[in-house]
Amino acid sequence: MKKNIFYNILCCLLTLCVTGCTDNEGQQKATLVAIRPAIGTTGTEVTLYGEGFHPVASENIIQVYGETAEVTEVNPNEYIKFIAPENPLGSFPVMLTINGKTYTGSKFTYRDLNSKIKVSTFCGGSYGSATGDKFSTKFANVHGLAWIEEGKTIAVADRGVHSVLSIDSKGNSSFLIGGGNNPLKDKHPWRMTVHNGILYIACKAGGLYTYDLITKNVEKLCEPGSNTQDVKFDKTGNMFVLCREAGIFRAEAGKFNSPKLWVNFQEEEGVAQIHAMEFDPEGNLIVSSNDRGQFFMVTPEKEIICIAGSEKGDSDGTSGNPRSAKFYQLYGFAIDSEGTIYTVDGNDGNVGSGQKIKRITRGKKGYEDGTVVTLVGSAGGAIVDGSVDEAVFGNPYDIILDEANRALYVSDRSNNAIRKIEY
Repeated sequence: MKKNIFYNILCCLLTLCVTGCTDNEGQQKATLVAIRPAIGTTGTEVTLYGEGFHPVASENIIQVYGETAEVTEVNPNEYIKFIAPENPLGSFPVMLTINGKTYTGSKFTYRDLNSKIKVSTFCGGSYGSATGDKFSTKFANVHGLAWIEEGKTIAVADRGVHSVLSIDSKGNSSFLIGGGNNPLKDKHPWRMTVHNGILYIACKAGGLYTYDLITKNVEKLCEPGSNTQDVKFDKTGNMFVLCREAGIFRAEAGKFNSPKLWVNFQEEEGVAQIHAMEFDPEGNLIVSSNDRGQFFMVTPEKEIICIAGSEKGDSDGTSGNPRSAKFYQLYGFAIDSEGTIYTVDGNDGNVGSGQKIKRITRGKKGYEDGTVVTLVGSAGGAIVDGSVDEAVFGNPYDIILDEANRALYVSDRSNNAIRKIEY
């Protein structure tokens, strides 16, 4: 009798142990593999691929940024379908809870509800050096972009052949600087800007050059430091020159021949490289760092504040916290009249990784509570035009904004093209 009682107890314990192991193993089997689509709006039907899902739809609790989604369909070992709940613009991880255990999946990005983004090839698309119509134009290493006349004519720096081209509103091109007798030979033109009828050209290997748009005369202006990569003017006409490692130099209006070091990012922030700069509507200088994947704001009083980015990576971060975002390779960017930043986020070393155009909008506290959103782009590669879900870039480098016509122009280095984004 005692043996039977002991045998029954042992069987019960073994049964409980097996049941417990099965439950634990069942929970551990839930894996999240991929999400499609990864970009959409409130109400988009999203498919979360994986296995180990609960066969009863209501037992799979899906939340995005704290908001519970409606689960519409489940295949336990293949996918779950749900409706994206209402949320602000931004990228947020999809959280799945089954039997009290929570799993974190890929991020879903909320884009503008009224987004009508269309990407097209504005000109170029093949390697070489040639001018003509949009189909004949060829670039060797298309770099910086600047407006000669906004909405009408773009100056384009081709680092590969050390030239500067002019592109009209239809994509037709001609050389401003280039050819046989080229004053920029081996100078590596980078970013540019137009001020009072003069095109200022930052040359990585030669300092700062000017091109008079009327006389077509080219002159070397100054060489404040090595790796000169950008030049901008504030509202009062003072000139700022960015040298990648040395920092930012400043010259007062009318005294452009001898700019002096204004901010040293290496000494003050430990930032080894800065890359591009633009002024926001309040007169603060926004600076990108491609080695840190961060944006900085330099106030007129020279206070440096990190406004977006945390480390190298590819993440829009949390809505309302631009510091939580991650950028891989920040190059050029543009700022509109509201202070919104439009930036490229490319990748020199691996064209197959994300090559994106991102946007940073300001919140109630300015950039402090702003939001980073991927505007368009996914895995890089050959030219693919089309909608926000279709378009592909190959290492975007610089970007300019035609705010009046709601268009962005992007230099696509790997594809030797200039792309147009209508938004």
